[in-house]
Amino acid sequence: MVNKLKKLRFEKEITQPELAFFSKIAQSKISLYENGLAEFTDDEQIRIAQVFNMTVKSIFPKEDHDK
Repeated sequence: MVNKLKKLRFEKEITQPELAFFSKIAQSKISLYENGLAEFTDDEQIRIAQVFNMTVKSIFPKEDHDK
């Protein structure tokens, strides 16, 4: 299953390197998250939400935090 961040990136036509640049998060961490191997900190989630001009909850639903 494709996670919400990856789906959103494709919809907005934003690459991992572009998201990394704008959010100041390493591209490798974005890749790890999209592959279910890492989690973002609260601060990182806020920065990603700002890039997409969305709320944190709309990108990172609560069930993602309950793993």
